[in-house]
Amino acid sequence: MFGFTYHYAGSIEAFKEEMCYEEGEFVHDFLSMYRTLYLSWKNSEFVQETVNEQDVLFQGFNGNDVYEEGRYYLLYQFLVEDKGFYQEINDLIEAGKIEATNSHGLGPSMAKLRRMVEISKLFDEKRHKRNYLYYTKEEIEKIINA
Repeated sequence: MFGFTYHYAGSIEAFKEEMCYEEGEFVHDFLSMYRTLYLSWKNSEFVQETVNEQDVLFQGFNGNDVYEEGRYYLLYQFLVEDKGFYQEINDLIEAGKIEATNSHGLGPSMAKLRRMVEISKLFDEKRHKRNYLYYTKEEIEKIINA
């Protein structure tokens, strides 16, 4: 009576409907943004002196929100924890720099995260044109203060 089948409905609630392309793209853009933010910080002593490391670390999604962020959190888990994409995030977790990936709603709002991703995409175009891997200090500050 209380075996696996009892828990099926609650276990699949967050992904019973397929995630649309735009939502999946947002999660990839989000993870890529945080990877580039951290690597940009890590590879510049000047940025390290002026930008707080915590501001450039992945802050997770609210895994308790079954309607939006919880779905993003499940895709994050699949991509990063199960498939090994965005390995830098796992490395930061193992190093103790990222303590949790479920923000429990305490991280930035979804509106802020969307602004951050949109700004980062504009800067991605610029850094690709200048053939540079990292964001500048000014770009980092604009992204984290979106």
